[in-house]
Amino acid sequence: MQLPFTYKVTKWDPATRTVNPDGTVDWDERPDVDGSIEAAYLDAISTFARELGVERLTLRDIEVVDTRHDAKGTPDPDPGSVLARLFGPDLEGCYDGATVDVAGARLLVREALRAENFDPPASEEPTLWCRFEAEGRMFVHTGYDLYMYIGVSEPCLPAVEAVAASGLFPIRIHESPYDPTTADAMAELVDLPPVDEAFWATVDDLVRERGGVLVQEHRGWSRWHRIVTGGPRPVFRPRAVVEVWPDVSPDVAAVLAGMIEDDDDPQRDLVYLAADGAVRSVRIDEDSLTGIEGRLAGAVGGFAVPGTVDEALPMLLHRAAYPDPDGVVRVRVNRW
Repeated sequence: MQLPFTYKVTKWDPATRTVNPDGTVDWDERPDVDGSIEAAYLDAISTFARELGVERLTLRDIEVVDTRHDAKGTPDPDPGSVLARLFGPDLEGCYDGATVDVAGARLLVREALRAENFDPPASEEPTLWCRFEAEGRMFVHTGYDLYMYIGVSEPCLPAVEAVAASGLFPIRIHESPYDPTTADAMAELVDLPPVDEAFWATVDDLVRERGGVLVQEHRGWSRWHRIVTGGPRPVFRPRAVVEVWPDVSPDVAAVLAGMIEDDDDPQRDLVYLAADGAVRSVRIDEDSLTGIEGRLAGAVGGFAVPGTVDEALPMLLHRAAYPDPDGVVRVRVNRW
């Protein structure tokens, strides 16, 4: 969403910016000893929203990162965490198109900033990154190095002055680097067909031909399903992107060996079928290789998730997106 006015909000003073001969940039460090800098970032959101009369913001293009995710790939927030309080213990309320009030947006931005090593250090809880949008009026993006980008439909000069008075630096720029509607960003998007009866007819044909398929459901994080002849259809979450892949191989050991044959730190996911029929996943990397055989004990099938586009394209069987209740697909989907 492009708006007439975009401000880059940062704690870094442009006057202290030094570009080194190697191209790196140094700034005068400003440790947030008393939490006042973090509070100023969050107050900037409230200040602009108040001036524009924005009371709720829509979450778009969400990604939930949880380094402690369980074998089902589901984020596991503490019951008292920000995500659990806002979206429920299983994060069922966390999806593209969900809305939060300004207070909720402040909490989510706070966690995103702390994940960027703000003072105090980030917790080990799952972290949400998304674009916050109030259609036609305001957006908020968080980025690397504690930059926050606020787009607004009006100049909002009182808000700009208030943010500057708080000790931050609101710098007007042409557009946010996280704007999904720039020409370059739009060129990376693809229109997907909806998950409808035509989709299921295609999946049914693939199951009859192959005996079974795997389905990856992504909505901020991935869930995996297996569909076999006569089996139930999974129920997808709102605005999920759905990808259909070949079925598991019965030789789990060979799948694992193939993943690490050329790289002992492959950084890829292995989807495996447990003896009870549950579909689970595990990240295969240098840390997880120790004891991986024990974790996969009893597994009756495995599938190595492609690590590159070149690997994925020949393997992907079908791709679609779960539509809104009116049948329209509104989730933004990159080609890859």
